[in-house]
Amino acid sequence: GTNALGSETQRLSIDNAANNYTGGTVLQGNGTAGRLNVWTHTTGSFGSGPITILENAELRFQDATASAGNLAITVPVGVNTNVNGSNSGLQFQNGANAGTATITNNGAGSYVLFGGGGASAQQATLNNNGGRLIFQETSNGGTATINNNSGTLQMANTANLSGATVVN
Repeated sequence: GTNALGSETQRLSIDNAANNYTGGTVLQGNGTAGRLNVWTHTTGSFGSGPITILENAELRFQDATASAGNLAITVPVGVNTNVNGSNSGLQFQNGANAGTATITNNGAGSYVLFGGGGASAQQATLNNNGGRLIFQETSNGGTATINNNSGTLQMANTANLSGATVVN
């Protein structure tokens, strides 16, 4: 939706680093009717359970204090991931990192983006199955394992994957 600031999409911030929740988390937008943007500035905000991102939703790890830790994060295929080009997925920005997470990106419209401020894949396992895996600005692949299976792997600006293992 539109908030009082103008055209910026509304977002929800979750910043409880002491979360001990162990169940799964589903972030689901409303298809063509609305986008769900969830940001975290901390590590541990989602507890230890798996995260699934559906139907026009995005999870963003923002700032150097935010990490995916050892979470399992999936953008599944076949569940309206790409409603009207909605592009469901996740971002790491401004120094955020993927830690040792296992991130699985499946199908058209799904994406994982590492952006500015030195965002890093660190030691994560990134499984890109037909989606888009994007490293841009000053991001890096750390020592991550990147399994690119029929997906798009894009590098732009000064992104660096020299320490990562890329399997195409």
